Amino acid sequence: MIGEPKPGPPQPAERVRASDLKALMTLEEDLRRLPVSILDRSGIDLVVLIRRLNWLISPTPIRLLSQVQDPEEAWHLNRTRACEMLREQGFQDVAEEYEEYYLTGWEAFRTDFRDDPILRRLLSRAYGVLERVHAHAVVLE
Repeated sequence: MIGEPKPGPPQPAERVRASDLKALMTLEEDLRRLPVSILDRSGIDLVVLIRRLNWLISPTPIRLLSQVQDPEEAWHLNRTRACEMLREQGFQDVAEEYEEYYLTGWEAFRTDFRDDPILRRLLSRAYGVLERVHAHAVVLE
């Protein structure tokens, strides 16, 4: 917790790509379960699901980028630059959905996560990010 981070030795690009692709292929299961896990939820239950999904959504487009460019560079991109790179690599649909996911998340934050329609829209955007990335990953596999 104190001091400079001490990263390990860099991993070979092919190893990172293989690991990232494996993670992308497991999205199929998440996509299958997500709609069912939303149906009977409201209020704080939606917030719990959103918090859990954020750990999945945030890195997913980066995993896609690592398939088509230097993985080390991809993993160091901030979200703005990641969206730019997604567009440059031909993943316009992913960039748009990823941006909308975070913009909708901001809307949810501004309502103290109390507006169910916004929370449901956020979950829809989350699904969109996962679905689009998975579709591209299937083609790249």
